[in-house]
Amino acid sequence: MSDRGLLLIGYGFLGRCFVQQYAHEFAHVYLTSRSAQKLLAVSGKGMTGLRLDINAAESWSSLSALMDRPLAVCCFLTPGQLDVEQFAGFVAYLNNHTICRAVLSSSTVVYGAQTGEVNSDSALSLDSGRAERQHRLEQHWCAGLQNAAIIRLAGLYGPGRIIGQRSLADQRLLPGRADDWLNLIHVRDAAALIKAMLDSDTPGPELGCDDSPVERGQYYTELAAWLGLPGPVFAGDAAARYRRCSNALTRARLDWQPVYPSYREFLTGLQAES
Repeated sequence: MSDRGLLLIGYGFLGRCFVQQYAHEFAHVYLTSRSAQKLLAVSGKGMTGLRLDINAAESWSSLSALMDRPLAVCCFLTPGQLDVEQFAGFVAYLNNHTICRAVLSSSTVVYGAQTGEVNSDSALSLDSGRAERQHRLEQHWCAGLQNAAIIRLAGLYGPGRIIGQRSLADQRLLPGRADDWLNLIHVRDAAALIKAMLDSDTPGPELGCDDSPVERGQYYTELAAWLGLPGPVFAGDAAARYRRCSNALTRARLDWQPVYPSYREFLTGLQAES
């Protein structure tokens, strides 16, 4: 066990998975939430729940007790929950603490609707308000903290979250086109990648995805068959997105590889369990 503690900001789908796998490797784990009710569920030896709302500066003082403790920091908050300017102020406040490594979970949206393969070293394409906003959060994180790093994750799936399941079950018209590309990563692989980043000194950014980008039409057709539901119908109401994410550079730099090379291994495992 390391003598560093872990401050985890954003105790959601990815945060819970990360804690389940790696909490034992830290001297103490501090989990934050805006919701006092969610903090009631925080239990276990070496774990403490802290009330924190990054958009409300008066709540930041909940971290004051951690000021002199060496911390690894992971921020898994959904970008839409964050006020960009308040986030910049929070990062500056966080930098008063003893931070040995700080990893921000970001998104591949910053690569935009590029055609062809993109990797962790590819140029950005900030072709939407969402992409621009995400990039500003990244910039504040890296400029405000020492030992900061960024991991841009593809679409997360795993136990309890299968992308598109509800839409197919409700027989909704799916937005976009069947020949758009879908880039995915299993939540356990994303957690392992973030742990590898915490243990490294590479500045990043890195790109987290599985080995197998898939056309949306193929994915939704296979998922519908697996669920025993009617096949997908696409609205075709958006410009084509031919971006395919590659994890090759990140795999080499962090000595990481996904346990789930594609979503098919996950679905096969679920079928075997049922």
